[in-house]
Amino acid sequence: MNSEANFDVVSPSGKYGGSATAGSNGISELDGKKVGFVWDNAFRGDLMFEHISNALREQWPGVEFVGPEQFGHFHGPEELRVMAELPTRLKEADLDAVIVGVGACGSCTPAVMRACAVAEDQEITAVALVAEGFMPQAEAIATALGRKSVIARYPGVVMTDSLDVFHTKVQETVVPEALAGLRRTEPAGNEEALAALAAQDGYEAREVVFSGSLDAVQRHFEDHMWTDGLPVMPPTLQAVEAMLQRSRRDPEEVLGVLLPANRQATVWNVAVNAVMAGCDPQHFPMILAAAESIADERFGVQHGGATPGWEPLAIVSGPTIENLGFNSGTAALRVGPRANSSVGRFLRLFMRNVAGVAGIADKATFGAPTQVALAENDEATRRLGWPTLREEQGFGVEDTTVAVQSVVGFSLPIYSESEDPDKHLTILAEHIAGVSSHWSCTGLLYKQWEPLLVMTPAIASVFAAKGMSKDDIRRELADRARAPLSQLRTYVSAPGMVLPDLDARLADGTARAEYHESDDPDRLVPVIPFPERLAIVVAGDAPRNQSKYYVNNHVQGPRVAKRVSWD
Repeated sequence: MNSEANFDVVSPSGKYGGSATAGSNGISELDGKKVGFVWDNAFRGDLMFEHISNALREQWPGVEFVGPEQFGHFHGPEELRVMAELPTRLKEADLDAVIVGVGACGSCTPAVMRACAVAEDQEITAVALVAEGFMPQAEAIATALGRKSVIARYPGVVMTDSLDVFHTKVQETVVPEALAGLRRTEPAGNEEALAALAAQDGYEAREVVFSGSLDAVQRHFEDHMWTDGLPVMPPTLQAVEAMLQRSRRDPEEVLGVLLPANRQATVWNVAVNAVMAGCDPQHFPMILAAAESIADERFGVQHGGATPGWEPLAIVSGPTIENLGFNSGTAALRVGPRANSSVGRFLRLFMRNVAGVAGIADKATFGAPTQVALAENDEATRRLGWPTLREEQGFGVEDTTVAVQSVVGFSLPIYSESEDPDKHLTILAEHIAGVSSHWSCTGLLYKQWEPLLVMTPAIASVFAAKGMSKDDIRRELADRARAPLSQLRTYVSAPGMVLPDLDARLADGTARAEYHESDDPDRLVPVIPFPERLAIVVAGDAPRNQSKYYVNNHVQGPRVAKRVSWD
């Protein structure tokens, strides 16, 4: 491509999908008023609330309080339901003000700001509790929601401060800022200014936003954070229209309004990002399916900036994927084949440019790069007599599907040997326990855990030769992959979470009985909480005896599959 040529390019972003509001006034006199505490069950919020309530009682003895148990856990397994019910619960509580906390991670901070927005919509004065390192993210999320919410700041890192230091900081900083926020005399923000902020980058679909050389286009896109750090293909009108020709869908069709940026995902901006990723137009129907997976509310793209740093992974499955250029054999998940690489790259560009998981909205501590699509080896799977992943997800054998899930971590290469499946299961279980034992506590806490085990045809054939099904393997690994109960109980507090109530999990049928046989801290418990959600995919170098295990981030990015429509 001639670097001196001139390119007229369009924006990969989307129009703003929300509305701006000026927010509510504060309350000058709190005596006789009712204040609610809404909590994400993290970062010592219960202790912060105790300090704030004591300070409020001291100044206004007649103030009433409503605890977080009245509103539910808005950042967890029931998030969609709790957030949907929150307006009604706030109204029923007849609140004058609400304290919402605590934002101290990349997914809980946006959740805190969303809960504040719900309260403001009910004309309830809201104050968010946010650790100072997450203040820029909180402010960006508030703007995307059309607000400028009031925030009380925790100075420092909540989980590395001793309790003595924590209590001092809360008393000296959080409490006075929370009280000042409650008693503010003006609305939280200016509606006109917020509307202008929300409208930025809201370009028309076919509007040329920049003209210049290839190098100039790259610099312009980098300045707008529209790239993944690598050069992109210029999204000219001609290139985007060529992509759209592979689908009968209306380019203006809205697939959803994606958080955290609160922007519309359309068939048009899917095509723009597909061009930028270097996708072949013949893959556009598959890319649309991947975009629909991300836009599905079950996927939870609003958590894309979470501090664990999960990445989206596409798993393509179908009888024709090899004809489309996808590699499911040697060097699967390595860059090289255009199909695997470009479809995988599209996911991250789409999440950055449309969902807005970029810049200060992205608080991943470390990344887990998986930006190459995984292709299931259809022929090898059928030869083993096993169902493909798409069939296990309820699709037909003739269908082509794209499933997108999060990946927060993965194992080292897992080599195993022998004609005896038992020896393979032992090695696999040891690796699985080693890579995921600590983090599996989040599976219990959030009631979701959808790991992925990829094995080469050579390993899979050992199991199939002995008549073992995928379900047999799942059951065996779920029983054998274990870690001390103490790891789950002690590690859960380190990220700032509250320990899962295993009794409650048993009562609602979520946790398996093995988790509550006794309270012996040395007792070994499973690290695969939900065996039926373990995906097993055959791929990779056929003659090699290797497997690999991928861990998803509990309720964030569960495996969501969509059928590809070639019409």
